[in-house]
Amino acid sequence: MFSIADRHVLGRWWRYFLLCLALTLGILLLENLYNHLHELLRQGISLTKIACYYFLFCPQLFPLVVPVAFFLSLLLALGELDRHGEIIAFQAAGIPRISLTRSLAAVGLLLSLLLSYFQDEPAVRARKLLGDYQAQMGVFSAALAGSILHHVGWNDEPQGRLWYMRSLEPSKGIATAVHLHERDAGGHEWRRISAAQATFDLSTRRWIFSQGRLTIFDLQSHYPQSSILFERYELEDLRCSPSLLALHHKKPGELTFHELRTLVRQERDGAGIFSESRRRAQYLFYWNRLLEPWACLLIFFITLPCATGGHRSDAMASFGRATGLLFAFYLLSHVCRALGLHGTLGAPLAALGPYLLLILCALPSYRSPS
Repeated sequence: MFSIADRHVLGRWWRYFLLCLALTLGILLLENLYNHLHELLRQGISLTKIACYYFLFCPQLFPLVVPVAFFLSLLLALGELDRHGEIIAFQAAGIPRISLTRSLAAVGLLLSLLLSYFQDEPAVRARKLLGDYQAQMGVFSAALAGSILHHVGWNDEPQGRLWYMRSLEPSKGIATAVHLHERDAGGHEWRRISAAQATFDLSTRRWIFSQGRLTIFDLQSHYPQSSILFERYELEDLRCSPSLLALHHKKPGELTFHELRTLVRQERDGAGIFSESRRRAQYLFYWNRLLEPWACLLIFFITLPCATGGHRSDAMASFGRATGLLFAFYLLSHVCRALGLHGTLGAPLAALGPYLLLILCALPSYRSPS
């Protein structure tokens, strides 16, 4: 059960948290409205539908705004307690600083657990719900809703295949203007398939090419040896699904945690369909997404000594110290990410390194008397 001191601290904190959450969420929504509101109104969408759309869009921003709101609310709440001398009063009553803020530590842990849970299946359902509502609005085309990808290219180095599609609709498994170049171990093209359309059969997991040309190249001269027109051509040894092509079409940094986990599991199962640089980037961003929800606990750890300080200190100086540590964390994250993408650091170490370094930097602040 929470003590009187815990309830007092939480009472100061939650009002600041709701205020900071509303402000940060509002700023991001205003930016999106500034970029897209005129287009929505031009397409004749009513204000009610636009409001419902942005209400469903808000969950996509939670992983970004919750840590920021938690950081600002901690600084404001703890700074107010310290400025009014309440922390010193509680310490004089025998309640140490760590015990006084244990309720906020529990809140940080709870927020981290909720964000970690949300970025898996709930995030997928939220994105699907948003996409379904976009389709129900009746004005968004499939391309605007993101269900059609244009100019999809993929260099499948392990399999020696080079893909190009003018358009791909992953949900239906239909691609248009498809060109598939297959190369031997020396990198020379030995077969080319060009088709007006290709359909992926989910039951047999095969691509069916329609109205195209099959060209075979001579292995010695590398010139075309034969060319055959076909109405239908089924490729039996190709196991690449449209959903996988759609994921590969995105940059690793644009993939969600659920999508990254799907790709990482396929790699661990021996699929081996990505290049080494792409695989390294996917592992790095997978570990980053895995650790991102726990930033709330890290924020509490670095904010506590800065906001309370163990002595009466200037509020702006405390804010500066905490912001400096947070800025150092993001700077270290970018440096470690670059080293991880280059292959200098392993993916787990590159993702976990900034957290460990910042904890080591913040530890001396806890040596002050509490």
